[in-house]
Amino acid sequence: MKITGIVFSGLKEASVYMRMPEYKEKFNSALGFVPFEGTLNLKISDEDTLQVAKLEPITIEGFSIGEKKFGAVTCHKVIVAGKKCAIIVAENSRYKKYNISAIEIAAPVSMREYLNVKDGDSVEVELLGI
Repeated sequence: MKITGIVFSGLKEASVYMRMPEYKEKFNSALGFVPFEGTLNLKISDEDTLQVAKLEPITIEGFSIGEKKFGAVTCHKVIVAGKKCAIIVAENSRYKKYNISAIEIAAPVSMREYLNVKDGDSVEVELLGI
């Protein structure tokens, strides 16, 4: 099954976490790639949000560094323009908090550059496991 999303600029928070060796190692082990230090943000329809919820989840466990806790991340394997990627949903996602129907795509490369897209462009995502 395929869904389509509209590219938008995110909060630039994912890059902070994607740089962390602990997350990099966990993503590589669970997904088979070390993600680029940022995500491709896509606004999707409520109907497509329901389709994403049907996907088989892969959970990346949270961890602590000293007193600081880093939350779990739920992932769903997808393909975008022939590239193996994953939808990632952070335990503490602000998109959920603000009830925005959006997904974040993690990939081994900058998907904005790979796809040559900008805010407002549409991107097709192939959902795996439905």
